[in-house]
Amino acid sequence: MRRFYRCVALSDHWFARLLRKLYQGVDGFSVLAPRVLTSPMLALMIAIRTTYCFLRRVFIAEPQFKVYYTRVGRLS
Repeated sequence: MRRFYRCVALSDHWFARLLRKLYQGVDGFSVLAPRVLTSPMLALMIAIRTTYCFLRRVFIAEPQFKVYYTRVGRLS
């Protein structure tokens, strides 16, 4: 497979040039992202991630931590 990539990258054959152009077209493809749509999506994703991390910490990590150690709290 590595040989194929090298051949396409270095060859001057018409088919290799076509493959490089196709790759550049797909790799450079982009869609306009209006702030009106992306800002609420970003806020939603951050809220979901924050909620997930909080629930994981409270219901999974802390109970496991408390089981692992015999004493929890301030040491005197």
